[in-house]
Amino acid sequence: MNRKKLIHRTIEIDYKQAHRHASGSLSALPIMLEIFEQMRHGSDIFILSKGHAAPAYYAILEELGYKPDISHPHPYRNLDQGIPATTGSLGHGLPIAVGWALANKILGKDVRVYVLLGDGETLEGTTWESLNLAKSLELQNHLIVHIDSNGWQGSCRTICNTDDLLPQIYPVKIHKTKRGAGVRMLEQNESWHTHTITDEEFKTMIEDLK
Repeated sequence: MNRKKLIHRTIEIDYKQAHRHASGSLSALPIMLEIFEQMRHGSDIFILSKGHAAPAYYAILEELGYKPDISHPHPYRNLDQGIPATTGSLGHGLPIAVGWALANKILGKDVRVYVLLGDGETLEGTTWESLNLAKSLELQNHLIVHIDSNGWQGSCRTICNTDDLLPQIYPVKIHKTKRGAGVRMLEQNESWHTHTITDEEFKTMIEDLK
């Protein structure tokens, strides 16, 4: 998949649907690309716990031949559209992934569940409880956890960094990213959290991508 094309489509979806999460979507995009390249399609499962990165998720699903309903600001479960779980409220995707991975282990299914969280989400109690449970249930062969560590939590810089603590509980993969990566106007710009892209801003961004 062409990353620049996906950045373009991510921005376009966020702009046209006024989802207001372009910058966080772009930091998650390369991680999702990596995950989808590793997945065995038709068996493995991906859950976007960082639900507000939906525009990037939709862009990738479209490239894979799905037709997701891009009007939803967060993923809404629809297997025909390639979306296995509804997410958006932070801290909900990982518990779903743990349950799914446990079921696969019990049933003896050779299925891996991939889940992507944001770094702000790691402060949720459900994240720590889920990772502790995954460790005690020995789900390492069934559950792969990725963290988008872009250094921001909402509209402010990350205050409590958990990057060193999480791997002590469960083998998570932490990605050091930039919010708004690939679009100069957005990169590491605090004013872009929940910002609605204007017509002029969209034109500037698309010109920047040429």
